[in-house]
Amino acid sequence: MISTPSVTEVLRIYQETQLRKVSPTVLLEAQERGQDFHRLAALYAQSLWIEDVPESCAGYFQSFTRWFDAMVVEVDVVEQRLVHKVFHYTGTPDFIGRLKGDIANRTLIDWKTPQTFSQTWRLQLAAYEQLAKSSLAVGCLRVASLQPHPKGKRAKFREYTASLLSDFKVFLAALTVWRFLNA
Repeated sequence: MISTPSVTEVLRIYQETQLRKVSPTVLLEAQERGQDFHRLAALYAQSLWIEDVPESCAGYFQSFTRWFDAMVVEVDVVEQRLVHKVFHYTGTPDFIGRLKGDIANRTLIDWKTPQTFSQTWRLQLAAYEQLAKSSLAVGCLRVASLQPHPKGKRAKFREYTASLLSDFKVFLAALTVWRFLNA
């Protein structure tokens, strides 16, 4: 039987290599803030009630809501777990929907609270884009990360559409290595 790892599991070893330079205390705070932010962003994107916003992610949330209100026209998927039917991996894209200026096409976005870019984001998003095609039969015209600003300023929208094919090939190589090491 083929194991079905998550995109995060497949890429974890590469992300951990980058995070070794960060102190454990800072890393723990960042993980908690990231979890809080993702919960709030998902609630907001689905127009659900938000009781309170922790101070640690208030700026991030304000930056996100400003971007969301200005750019999002339609929401299709928010943090829905998907399974690739051919390559047998899972993942949970943060957002698939239609942005202003898009006619009928969709954009897949992953929300990122770290303020430094990681090369693994490209691989993660390429894997998510293939999940959307396989699980939902939704092709995404654009794929990007959104980094909300910690002080509520303008969020950074970074697009990876041009490198999707090559990024997915690298992800598949990482998946093959993961399967080899975890067989």
